[in-house]
Amino acid sequence: MTSRCDLFSVPLLMSQSPSFTAAPTICSSPGAIGILGSDLIRFSAVELQRLFDTGVIGAPLASPYKQIFHLLGLILCTPADNPEHVTEDRWKEILDSLNEVTHSYASAYFPKPEDPDRGSAEGDGCCDANVPELLQHAAPSISGTVEEQVQKSLDATWDAREVADRERHRFLDEAEAKNLTLEQMREAAKTDPVGPAHHQYFRSTERMFVIDVALLKRQFGENDAEFFLQLLSATRRQFKDYFYPTEENPAELHPLLFAESDELFCPAPRVLLLALLRRCEEILKKSPKSAS
Repeated sequence: MTSRCDLFSVPLLMSQSPSFTAAPTICSSPGAIGILGSDLIRFSAVELQRLFDTGVIGAPLASPYKQIFHLLGLILCTPADNPEHVTEDRWKEILDSLNEVTHSYASAYFPKPEDPDRGSAEGDGCCDANVPELLQHAAPSISGTVEEQVQKSLDATWDAREVADRERHRFLDEAEAKNLTLEQMREAAKTDPVGPAHHQYFRSTERMFVIDVALLKRQFGENDAEFFLQLLSATRRQFKDYFYPTEENPAELHPLLFAESDELFCPAPRVLLLALLRRCEEILKKSPKSAS
C-alpha cells in the first residue's frame, strides 16, 4: 500500500524540472520553486481564462482548475530562491508535470469506475447550482471592481495586439512595395508607428491580471481596501505545509496574489466569489448557533 509520504517523496512538479529544487521528503518541506512567481501567476491566469472561455475541452490539463490552483498554492508555500523567468517551453513542461501529478494521485487514491468498491451514484453526483452567478447578487462591490480591472487589462491587451498586427502588416506591405532590404527595414522601423505599437502591446501584456491597489484604496477608502486585501490576498512564503491537491489550498482562500515585484495579481476573478463563500461558511460554522 502506498503511504501518504511515499506517493510524492518529492513533488513531481518540482522534481521533473531543473528549475525546481525539491526537498528530500514532502512531509518535511515542499522545497523551493526557483521560478518567478509573477511569470507563473500570469501563465496560470491565461490558462484559467482559456478554461472559462472554452471549457475543460479547450484546456491542456486533465483537471485544469484544480491543477492550476494546486500550482498557485505551491507558489504561496515556497520561497523564490534563485528565480528565473518562465518561457512558453518551460510552461509546457510544468503543465506536463501537473498532468502527471494528477494522474499519479488519482491512480493511487481514487478507484476506477469499474472498481466494485466505488461509491454510489449519489456520492458521485455533482451540484448544478451556479454558485458564482448566485453570489454576484451578494458579493461586495469591491470584488466586482477587481473583476472590472482584470477585464479592462485583458481588453487593453487585445486592443493593443490588434493595433500592433495592423501596423505590422502595413509596414511589411510598404517595405515590399519599396523593395527594402532587411537593414533598410530596420532603419525605417525606428521612426515608423510600427515600433511604438508593438512596445505598447508588450507593455499591456505585462499588466494583464494586475490589480491597481492604489485605485482600490481611492475608490473604497484605505480601511475597507486594506481589510479586503488582508482577507483575500497572500504573498509568497506566507503559508506552509500545503502539499496535496486534496488539502486546504491557501490559493483558493486567498485568490489575490502578491508577486515578488509587489504587484497584485488576480488570476481568476470568479474565484473571489467562491473564496467569499468559503469565508462565510467558516463564520457560520464558528457561530454558537451553527448547530441550529
